[in-house]
Amino acid sequence: MEKEAFIYSLQTKLKTLDELLDEIDMHQSVGAEIMMLESEGITEDLPPD
Repeated sequence: MEKEAFIYSLQTKLKTLDELLDEIDMHQSVGAEIMMLESEGITEDLPPD
């Protein structure tokens, strides 16, 4: 039996607003009607004030 290897990166890449809107459009084009955005996921990588 073959085992799959998964490699996870600890580095994150912030999406631009255009990338986020494109992703929302993609989900809507296949029928999504509700999008839930987690504020923690949006703000956790922001630098402190």
